[in-house]
Amino acid sequence: MKITQKEHKESIEDDKLKAIVLQVSEYYNMPIKLIMSKTRKRHIRDKRQLCHHIAVKLTSLSLASIGYLCGKLDHATVRNSCAIIDALITTDKKFRSDYSKILKQCRTEVSIVNLKEVKSKNKGFRLLRGNILKACRVSDDSQTLKDNIVYILLSKSAGNLSQSL
Repeated sequence: MKITQKEHKESIEDDKLKAIVLQVSEYYNMPIKLIMSKTRKRHIRDKRQLCHHIAVKLTSLSLASIGYLCGKLDHATVRNSCAIIDALITTDKKFRSDYSKILKQCRTEVSIVNLKEVKSKNKGFRLLRGNILKACRVSDDSQTLKDNIVYILLSKSAGNLSQSL
């Protein structure tokens, strides 16, 4: 059974959404199942809405797709979630701080999913996921992160080059 390019892209986007939900659940120390439940309790609902907002920002999934993957919700629910989170970001300093930390972590995880996609497209290109994860966790800012990843990639390609010589 051959996977079409569209199905492959959808599975990559699904992986990005899973990474986002995982980061939110780890940050707030809350089970994924609870975040994705249908409960209306505010402290749980806010985390679910945060997942929706970050997914809209970092993935190319439609609102309907995000809603469906997050508990068979419709697009209007996801759109409303984004509006609520935007309002919270502008009014609540603590939430804004939490949001920026989570967004940074999610961007890192989504980048790793993107790197996996590059690896799957080009079989000869090998990335050391563990080293890149370490670089992401050690880095304080985006420039340091880029420098660390470039160093890892260059050292890996130099190692392959010296082996081939």
